[in-house]
Amino acid sequence: VPATMAMNLLEDWCRGMEVDIHRSLLVTGIPEDCGQAEIEETLHGVLSPLGPYFVLNKIFLREENAKAALIENPESFDLEDHPYW
Repeated sequence: VPATMAMNLLEDWCRGMEVDIHRSLLVTGIPEDCGQAEIEETLHGVLSPLGPYFVLNKIFLREENAKAALIENPESFDLEDHPYW
């Protein structure tokens, strides 16, 4: 997903769900055939070092032929100290 499209999707999704964008992450490129358990297991491996989080919603992106997930941290994500970002 191009960066501008991803940012627009994140902003729109957060606004629509009344979620603070500064406590949210958008995960894109999730294979269409990836089930709930596999998504949660994969996200846990990557996101657990960032603190508690919740998968708020998932959608299918037709243009990408993949799923996207909206993730929220009840506090805020500290991305500065994380080696992946």
